[in-house]
Amino acid sequence: MSLLALAMQNQVIRAGGQPLRLGAWRAHDSELQRRFSDAGAAEESNHVWLFRYLLTGFLEWRSADGARAFYPGLPSNHGADLDAIEGFSRFAPLIGAWLAAGRSSTVETLEGKPIDLPALLLEGFTAGTDPGGPGYWGVPTKTDQRICEAADIALALWLSRDAVWPGLDSAQQGRIFDWLGVLASLRVHDNNWHLFTVIIVLTLAKLEAGTLPPGGRTHYARVREFHLGQGWFADGNPLQIDYYNAWGFHYPLFWVGELAPQLDPTFLATCLQEFAAGYKFLISPRGLPMIGRSVTYRLAVPAPLIAAQRRYPDVIAPGLARRALAAVWAHFVACGALRAGIVTQGYEASEPALLDPYSGPASPLWSLRSLILALYEPSSAPFWTAPLQPLPIEEKDYTLSLPPIGWEIEGRRSTGEIVIRRSGEIAEDPFIPAPVPARWHPLFGRPLPRPANFRARYLRREYSSAQPFWRNPA
Repeated sequence: MSLLALAMQNQVIRAGGQPLRLGAWRAHDSELQRRFSDAGAAEESNHVWLFRYLLTGFLEWRSADGARAFYPGLPSNHGADLDAIEGFSRFAPLIGAWLAAGRSSTVETLEGKPIDLPALLLEGFTAGTDPGGPGYWGVPTKTDQRICEAADIALALWLSRDAVWPGLDSAQQGRIFDWLGVLASLRVHDNNWHLFTVIIVLTLAKLEAGTLPPGGRTHYARVREFHLGQGWFADGNPLQIDYYNAWGFHYPLFWVGELAPQLDPTFLATCLQEFAAGYKFLISPRGLPMIGRSVTYRLAVPAPLIAAQRRYPDVIAPGLARRALAAVWAHFVACGALRAGIVTQGYEASEPALLDPYSGPASPLWSLRSLILALYEPSSAPFWTAPLQPLPIEEKDYTLSLPPIGWEIEGRRSTGEIVIRRSGEIAEDPFIPAPVPARWHPLFGRPLPRPANFRARYLRREYSSAQPFWRNPA
C-alpha cells in the first residue's frame, strides 16, 4: 500500500478502530449540501439541523468517558491527547449556546437517537477534571495548549450553568474550580491568549469559585494595549493583523461583555461598533480575502457581525448579520468545508499545505464560533426573524480605508471579489507548501515541521478573495 493510501486510511479510522460509516455520512453530506444552498443557509431550521449533524459527528469520535473526541485527521505538534481534548473543548460551547438560548435539552442525532445534552457536558466536565480518573485533562505548565482549551471549557460551563451546574456535587464543583484555577494562573503567550485567562477568571467569578487566581485585570489590560484603533487589534506582533480579529479578539470580547458587563463597557461598545462598521466590507459570498494564519477557522468569519447585531442593531442590522452567516456557510459548505460531521482541515476542503503546526484534527472546530453566536440567539430574536439585507459587496463597488492598520479594501460587485491592499513593510515572498512527509506525518509517529510562511501570510502588498495567497505565489 502506498504512503498516500495509508494516510488516507488513517483519515477514516475512528479511535476505537472501527471504520467511519461512510455510507450513512454520504447521505448526511448530501442533505447538508441541499440545506445549505445560498437561500437555505439563512434559515434557522437548517442551522438547527446543522447542530444535529455536528452533534452526530461529535458522538462518532467521542471517548467512552466523554472528556475527549478523537477526530480523524492530521495531528498537531501538541500530541494526540491534546488534539483529542480539543475535540471536546471546542465543541462544548456549541452545546452551551444551544442550551443558553432556551432550546431543548434533548436532541436527536441524524439517526434518531435522543441525546441528553446536559448529561453529555456533565460527563466531560467531571471526567476531565478528576485527577483520579483515566479521562483527566492533566496538570499543565506555562503556555500550555490546555490554557486555550480551558477558556472554551469555562465558557461552555457558564453557558450551560442552569442545566449542568445543579447536577454536580460539591466535590465535583471543587475539582472543576481547582483545574480551571491552575490554568488561569499560568503564563500565556503574549497575544490573544491573554483573553483565555480573562474568560476563565470571569467564569470562576460568576460561579462563585471562592479565591480567584490573580492577574485577570492585568491580562485584560494587556489586550487593550494591542488595540490599534477602529476596533482592530495586533495579535501580539504589530505586523500580525488578520481575521484573528474576528474569532480571536471580538468573539471572546463579546463573552467578556456577557460575563462582566460592568468591566469596560465604553471601550467594548465603541470597539465592536467601529470594527463591525468596517469589517462588513470584508465578507463576500464568493470567498474571503484571507490573510494570516489559522485559515482553517474560516467559517468563524461572521462572528463579530452576529455579536454586533445583538447589541447594536442600528450599526449592524440583524438581517445583514444573518446574510453574512448564510453567505459564508453556503460558500464553504459547497466547497467541502464539512465532511462526515467533521470541519475539514483547510480553507475550502482539506488542504494540508495550509495547516499551522498547532492545528490538529479538531482545531477547525473554532470555525463553529459563528454558529455558536447564531444559536445563542433564541428563535424569536430579530437575528432569525428580520428580513435579510444584502452585504455591501452585493450592492455596489466600493473602496474603504482602514488607517489604523494600513489597509485599503476594494470590493467589486460584478465578480464578488474583495481585495486588501496593505501599506508598510512589504515582502512578496512565495507561499511554501508543506513537503509530502510533513503533510502525512501520522505515518512517521511524530509531527514533522510545517513551513511558517509568515511573510507570505502577512506581508504581501495584496490579498484577494479571487486569488488566495497560497494559490498565487508572488
